[in-house]
Amino acid sequence: MRRSPALLLLLPLLLGPAHADPGPLEQLAPTQEELDEALLQGEAALARSQALQEAVLLLQGALGERRGEARRLPVCEEPQVTSLVARSRVFGAAWRDAAQRLRVEADRVGRMAARGTAVAGAGRVARLAEDAATQAESAALAGAWHGTFVETAFKECGPALVATPGLERAARAEGEPEGDVALIARGGGFLCPGLSPADGRVVVASPRGCVSRSACSCAEAPLLPGAVIEAVAD
Repeated sequence: MRRSPALLLLLPLLLGPAHADPGPLEQLAPTQEELDEALLQGEAALARSQALQEAVLLLQGALGERRGEARRLPVCEEPQVTSLVARSRVFGAAWRDAAQRLRVEADRVGRMAARGTAVAGAGRVARLAEDAATQAESAALAGAWHGTFVETAFKECGPALVATPGLERAARAEGEPEGDVALIARGGGFLCPGLSPADGRVVVASPRGCVSRSACSCAEAPLLPGAVIEAVAD
């Protein structure tokens, strides 16, 4: 059956474009407020990735030290080693995901800045792109180490996550603020403050808090990177 010329002309309109072009809003130059909002989202993604990086590097450092001390023992017979292996595996995956998400956010900010005419925030845009590239590279390097030891040990032992305190942070310079920490809260209830569900996922939270089964009636205490915490009786 022959199609009429009119139908042939209408087919592209009926079927839509063959590939996903940016929508009209994507092509508009962003306002300064829109660029600032995108920068805030990108910087929040950076803070999350950096908190996860801190936890992973502390866990990997402790694992390397512990393996050196207990090299005569099989991995599966050393509880502290298996705990570090289990946590390294979970936090490592979370960091790689966060670094990838950060790269997406930084690319989006860069595209917005390239379309815009505003100059305010240009330095923040450049720093975000540089930090995102650094995080992606660092996460990849840590992932290579992870693949050579952590996954092997996990396959041999299959350690489960157990409640455990985190690892001491490096000393901060005078006046340097204490940043958020990456940890796992589980067992039901909420991580306070903030009321994040304590459902076993990796979260980035305030360095002081607690897990409560009710409306944050628990007593806050210092929280450390790489911890696995559970609710206590309120």
